[in-house]
Amino acid sequence: MNPFEQVANWVKLHPCKPPSSQFNGHLQTIVPAFRKTALQFQPKQQIINTPDGDFLEIDLIQNNNQKLLILTHGLEGSSTSNYIVRFINHLFPLGYDVLAWNMRGCGIHLNNKQHFYHSGFTQDLDLLVSKFRIDYDHVYLAGFSLGGNLTLKWLGEQGESVPLEIEKAICFSVPCHLESASLHIEKSLFGAYNNRFLKALKAKVKRKQGNYPSWNIEPAQKASSITAFDHAITAPLHGYQSAQDYYTQNSSISFLPKIHTPTVLVNALNDPMLSAACHPDFHSAFFQFLSTKQGGHCGFETSNLPNRGWMEQVAEVFFSS
Repeated sequence: MNPFEQVANWVKLHPCKPPSSQFNGHLQTIVPAFRKTALQFQPKQQIINTPDGDFLEIDLIQNNNQKLLILTHGLEGSSTSNYIVRFINHLFPLGYDVLAWNMRGCGIHLNNKQHFYHSGFTQDLDLLVSKFRIDYDHVYLAGFSLGGNLTLKWLGEQGESVPLEIEKAICFSVPCHLESASLHIEKSLFGAYNNRFLKALKAKVKRKQGNYPSWNIEPAQKASSITAFDHAITAPLHGYQSAQDYYTQNSSISFLPKIHTPTVLVNALNDPMLSAACHPDFHSAFFQFLSTKQGGHCGFETSNLPNRGWMEQVAEVFFSS
């Protein structure tokens, strides 16, 4: 039985069954996000300088293992996001060293450059893989939401040239069709998710303006949607003509056929932040899409498994198969 069959069978036998109090996708998203999860291990914090004069803040949890797991967070998340902490707590004791990194501007410090990160800014993941893979026999990747899109895109960009140490990857709650996902978020829960992300992004741009006083951020501050923000800030900062151009060039759904590393994407059908186009009708010898009826967005708590940690155990099964 190949790894895809093993993980698919496990998911079939152990479906995600959130507690009865989480009776819809919104609660399955919100409750796990705000449930305080304590990190059980002390990370070693490092600064990694980037070739363009910027830096990344990373957390390393190590025990001289020969397996490394690299975790990539979602939009305005960090290395301390609950879903990241859950993965560290579950997989580090199973013999994985863990690298949880902060995308530019998402750590303790604001990054140096005017630009920060976006859904397809794979250069930094590539830098971390190149730097740390040489110390390990086996490297695994896990990405969440925006970080999942970035991870899938990087794997597609690498194609057959992916480093040999990269054995498997798993991603959860991925808006792999960025344009429709952005439009969907604007309306979901009366715009609550849209407004929460916008508030954080606008605050970040406002802080950055202190280092770039001539930067006109008024269009971003007036943006009422993520799409409008991406058109005003994300696209021009990173060399794209428009939000639509940015979405088209960075949606990981276009990169799935190019993946040559065993990779699983898991999305919940009741995810309130994903459009129908984010559930790809595609599989290959290297890529498998698994859908679940329940789970919300990066929630996936389940009442029929220890610690409610469904997605962590899906990753464990796939990585160990």
